[in-house]
Amino acid sequence: MSTVWKIVAAAGAFIIIYFVRHVFGTVASVVAIAVLLLGWWLLHLYTERRLDGLYSQFQQLDTEQKAQALSELGPEIRRDIEKRIAKQNKC
Repeated sequence: MSTVWKIVAAAGAFIIIYFVRHVFGTVASVVAIAVLLLGWWLLHLYTERRLDGLYSQFQQLDTEQKAQALSELGPEIRRDIEKRIAKQNKC
């Protein structure tokens, strides 16, 4: 995720927590923080599993298909796959 979207998400979460605390109180804001953190963690797990599946499919391609697939992927996914390839070659 780009830095701009991380900043927007953090600002949005802060505003949500502020309004929840203002309207419903401190306990509700703590619950809202817990829900936001749980949601973030579940989203992280989901994306990691999707990337693992994509990487395993990528590994089954031949060299020419890998080069074509890398050129067609988005920049963040491409960076992740390139990191995994570098890690695998390093080991």
